[in-house]
Amino acid sequence: MDVTYRRAVLDEAELTADGMAASYPAMPQDPVVLRDRWEPPRRGYEYRRFLANRDGRSIPFLGWVHGPWAKLPDRHCEVEDDNAENAPMLHVNEALGYVWRPGFVEHHKRVTNIVNG
Repeated sequence: MDVTYRRAVLDEAELTADGMAASYPAMPQDPVVLRDRWEPPRRGYEYRRFLANRDGRSIPFLGWVHGPWAKLPDRHCEVEDDNAENAPMLHVNEALGYVWRPGFVEHHKRVTNIVNG
């Protein structure tokens, strides 16, 4: 029953939009608009988007974004969790654990500012 994560790529915006709509039917996402939002990221911002999978089933989108750390003394970071399961915070915590695991932090040094202040 482990959850696995992999980086989402631009061509998966449609798949992600479908999953987000399944999670929140009252707020469907347009795949073209979502792709347009993903395509030109703001200069200096860091984005990470993940697709999750549990037991062969897709658990849609998890992601985070933050601005340039030099302009964010409070180290604000937005986390998105759009999944169709009943325990979204579990998946956020799992995703953050994945993102901030030691190997990932070593590979992406800027993330350590979140962990270490």
